[in-house]
Amino acid sequence: MRELIVVTLFLCGCGTLKVSSLCESEGIVILSDQLDGCQWLIETIDGRKLLPQNAKEYDLIDRQRIYFSYMPFDGMSICMSEDEIITLTCFQRKEI
Repeated sequence: MRELIVVTLFLCGCGTLKVSSLCESEGIVILSDQLDGCQWLIETIDGRKLLPQNAKEYDLIDRQRIYFSYMPFDGMSICMSEDEIITLTCFQRKEI
């Protein structure tokens, strides 16, 4: 019983618990289908626009805040709105 009280006090004293993500970056999914070859972009916190070449593998939603990790993709696109083409390696919706 005493252990339960200690654990309860510890959890209450920590404030709001945040769920950490295994993904390294944070951004917002942007639907950009008005431009050829740019259906989905991810805008990073620092304003970079990334074009995920494997976007079809994920259930992307416009304006969804996400955590993600990626690798650079050596390729070309007709989008011309991105700062970099990437391959998503980790994807997780950010709960608000």
